Amino acid sequence: NQSLKKFPLVILAAGQGSRMKGSKGLLDYKGKPWLMEQVRRFSETGGESCVVVLGKDHKDYFKKISFLEKAGGQWSEIPGFEKPMKLAVVINENPERGQFSSVVLALQFLAKCKATFNWTGVLVHPVDVPLADRNTLETVGAKLKGSVKAVLPVCQGIGGHPVLLSGGFVMNLLSLQIEDPESRLDVQLRLLHGTQIERVPVDDERIFKNLNTPEEWEVFTKKN
Repeated sequence: NQSLKKFPLVILAAGQGSRMKGSKGLLDYKGKPWLMEQVRRFSETGGESCVVVLGKDHKDYFKKISFLEKAGGQWSEIPGFEKPMKLAVVINENPERGQFSSVVLALQFLAKCKATFNWTGVLVHPVDVPLADRNTLETVGAKLKGSVKAVLPVCQGIGGHPVLLSGGFVMNLLSLQIEDPESRLDVQLRLLHGTQIERVPVDDERIFKNLNTPEEWEVFTKKN
């Protein structure tokens, strides 16, 4: 699908993972770190670029996935992937400022790349939600047109991830002050109205499956 090549995926992995008792992206999934499984899944859907935001545990990630250190602040080709996939790592030194601070760092990096990599929208996704399937991502991607600023997948009446943001909406978000109480992605999405936001019905429960605890992780890995 041509459109998914135009949408970089931002994976938010800067959280402390306190309830999981460790970094969620480093959980073992069939012999590989969960973060790289998420990136592989995106590659399988036709995606070609990914920005990963890490937090204070970034050195743990670098030890486990040495390639990530090379990708710090710049695009690097992922070795060993069947399909070409470029990845960049951004470090959030102050993740306690909230998830929006991680979103902004990734969007700032992508804004700087706009001249060389002409993306048309950005998919934003937390590391602890399993990535949706190809059909879901293509359904979401097809809705980003005209006056639409954001596309939100909905399953069983529940909104989920990834959220697709238009280029114009990205620039709006970058103009906000992080300290402002309204500087949260969910708040900014709620402020959109009418044709500015598309809520797309999908048949994919993964969009709202949060893997927050060791128990949830165990159930998920046994079934998937």
